[in-house]
Amino acid sequence: MSVTLNGYACRATNQTLLQDLILVAQQLNTTTLTYKQYLHTGRYYPSIYLRRFGSWNQALAQAGLRPARVTNIPPSHLLSNIVSLWNILGRQPTLSDLTPPHSKYGRKPYIRVFGKWSEALRLAVAQITPRTQTHTHKQEKNSRNIPWRTRHLVMKRDNFRCIHCGASPAQTPGITLHIDHIIPHSKGGTNTISNLQTLCHTCNIGKSNLAA
Repeated sequence: MSVTLNGYACRATNQTLLQDLILVAQQLNTTTLTYKQYLHTGRYYPSIYLRRFGSWNQALAQAGLRPARVTNIPPSHLLSNIVSLWNILGRQPTLSDLTPPHSKYGRKPYIRVFGKWSEALRLAVAQITPRTQTHTHKQEKNSRNIPWRTRHLVMKRDNFRCIHCGASPAQTPGITLHIDHIIPHSKGGTNTISNLQTLCHTCNIGKSNLAA
């Protein structure tokens, strides 16, 4: 997947970020902080703490605060949902796309965890990039798992439609597209684009493990 997002870079040091956590906790007279509390009171977007410290609770721990009660959807699940939605729609998702059946989550978890939608998109793209660049060409061809970039290129080539019945999520709500091996992986098929095709869920089940 080849996309570019523009956004600002936070130049605050880790120590400055931790000091702001402590300050907000003191203002609220608490020994812990939730995403939502900090989002409304802190100087920075909570997502910067996920990038710098690995998790919200790890940032709290380094600031000398108690861990927050974890009741939110894990950020990794939210980002994976964006990647899935991006491939289904064949374009960059918007907040209005966060509805069933394509999206597992609505708007609120994204705003609560990342502060703003553009930040969630940026982190989703960052999650995809290492996955598509750290595999060698040989690994990509022989692995059962098809890289996200390869999936996107195949869908784009097939105009984001099932090549058998022509179904498209853009025209028929509820349609889910899959990337299928023409020669099955179990029979020696590789992940090269020429051996991959876009099928809807129904056609993919009908094809089963037979070579097209």
